[in-house]
Amino acid sequence: MRNIIKIRNLFSLPLYGPRLAASMANVYAGEGDTVRPFVDVSMAYDSNLFRFATDVEAVAAGANPSLAGLSSIPSLTWQRYGAGLDIDWKQGRQQVSARVAANKSLYSKFSDLLDYTGRDLKGEWKWQLGNRWSGLLSASQNRTLAPYTNYLSGVIENNVRTENDQVFQADYWFHPEWRARARLSNSSLSYSATTQKVRDNDFQRAMFGLYRLGQAVESAGVEFTMTDGSFDANANNDFREQGIRLVGIWNYSGKTRYTGRLGYIQRSRDSLTRNDFSGPEWRFEARWQPTG
Repeated sequence: MRNIIKIRNLFSLPLYGPRLAASMANVYAGEGDTVRPFVDVSMAYDSNLFRFATDVEAVAAGANPSLAGLSSIPSLTWQRYGAGLDIDWKQGRQQVSARVAANKSLYSKFSDLLDYTGRDLKGEWKWQLGNRWSGLLSASQNRTLAPYTNYLSGVIENNVRTENDQVFQADYWFHPEWRARARLSNSSLSYSATTQKVRDNDFQRAMFGLYRLGQAVESAGVEFTMTDGSFDANANNDFREQGIRLVGIWNYSGKTRYTGRLGYIQRSRDSLTRNDFSGPEWRFEARWQPTG
């Protein structure tokens, strides 16, 4: 059972399971202003942050100096204090939005293990050049405490997760009903805990697409994708993937919308050829909205 009470929450909490949370925020500027500063104060409770299955498992984890003295599954409370700026600026056909925010979380127990400083940085430029070119340039970084649902080897460490993303996208409209798109992106994920370093990863992706736009069939097209990826900064885990897929969006009615893709991918590794893979891939989604 999960109970959550929120007055206003401007930050998502990296927590799962039974908890009770309350937060308050003061926004010092109104909607529509170019610069909107804010502060966030939140309090929360969790009955089993580390997701121990039994008291026996909790006692065993007490061998960790940071969790010394555990005799049962611990419950705890914490407070988060944060502040930042939201920016929304539009000039002609150009639109820039951004967020610069930082927060500090303080826990009632195991402060050496759990206390951390987080941040949320985002910047996005939706650009347009003439009547045919438009696109997107964005970058973001999010730093937060990772959940303790998948710690390895029974070792619980301070584990802060940092996510970075950069995107460049360009669209060319060579006809009112036809659009070409190129999208380049880079994403990385890193963990501060030594035992979690095997989860670190980095991906560089490129996508080129051609689409026909309509009304009922909002979009139908073909995409070519290429991905270079690595895990744990280990050359043995590097891989390369190529794919081709058909994509579509169908507005069946005002309340029903279908999206999907069907394609074929091929993944290869230079050092571990036994893990090479090729085959079909697909995704289908139906969304129904009962009322406006």
